[in-house]
Amino acid sequence: MSHSATISDRFSLAAGMLLFTDPAATAVYASESVEKTTGFSLPEVIGKNPAALWGKCMEDGFYADMWNTIAHDQAPFAATMKNRRKNGSSYIQRSLLAPIKNKQGNVQYYMAITPQLHNAEHLEKVQAQFEAFVRKPHMRAHAAIAQLADWMGIDGHDAMLKEENTKASLAKHISSFFVLPMQERFSYRSIDKVLIEAAKAESADFAALYAKYFEQIRAYFISRVSNSSIAEDLAQDVFYKAFKYLDSFVPTNSSYGTYLLRIAHNILVNYYRDAQKHIYQPIERAAEVSDNGKLAQVIMRKDILMRVLLRASESERAVIKMKYIEGLSIKEIAALQGKTENAVKLHLSRARKKLRLILKDQ
Repeated sequence: MSHSATISDRFSLAAGMLLFTDPAATAVYASESVEKTTGFSLPEVIGKNPAALWGKCMEDGFYADMWNTIAHDQAPFAATMKNRRKNGSSYIQRSLLAPIKNKQGNVQYYMAITPQLHNAEHLEKVQAQFEAFVRKPHMRAHAAIAQLADWMGIDGHDAMLKEENTKASLAKHISSFFVLPMQERFSYRSIDKVLIEAAKAESADFAALYAKYFEQIRAYFISRVSNSSIAEDLAQDVFYKAFKYLDSFVPTNSSYGTYLLRIAHNILVNYYRDAQKHIYQPIERAAEVSDNGKLAQVIMRKDILMRVLLRASESERAVIKMKYIEGLSIKEIAALQGKTENAVKLHLSRARKKLRLILKDQ
């Protein structure tokens, strides 16, 4: 993993919310906290206009003033906004927005940040820092990253700044440390889109998608049914269903592999149900990611597991179920959730800490 990608991952896990769009207001980077705040997963956000997802809750005059400030006047804009989550509920947040210019003086990105604020005095300080920050024509990379990390509530950010001493425009730093790693992460979209369009035009070309993903789907079943022949049959069922509904398939921000994994998951659940088999995986599988044997064994007890789920956040509940009940790997959970593997590990780590608190009461 490149150092730029590591920095991008650290910001993705931060408490504050950070978003960059291109000049057409299409999201090109968002931190993972966007899902906790808005309910929209990262794959649902990248490549979309954020206003169409969670905006348009303020009066038209507000947005006219906002765009006049950041696009026409090319100046920073600060406001308390009302937005709407994916589930329809509303929320209020204090956001700072600004145009980010390249060295030619043209707007390359629009930036929106919801910083971690302590009080009204801190808000005034951050707003003043923000206005000075976005107006600087050039700065050192470590200075740019350190300032953003401070606003986002990232502790120990000095470790991220080794050898990052290049001087360039803020737009250049944003491209290097945020936008390009995000583009690399979602590069599969364009590749899969070409393969899907080719298969729709000529059914024989579905073989390319089959060849690309068959071993991944087959491995998914082998690790769960421990019978290669059954795993092969179940994998074939996945591709049969995918081919059957190919014409109606609409590419999303997730990879085609994620779509196939969802089909595989449903087929596996039906297989267990039909065979009247217990869906829980052996204790040894839980031990692979547990930090001690007692934790691995106790988490498989349904009563304690359910108590953990009740204390966990929505995101933590999802990964706990996928890992300990459905037996998915970290990589598979990350693909299904549209998260980084580090984000999944963080959710599991938090859940295990809550489990230890429950165990102390036993």
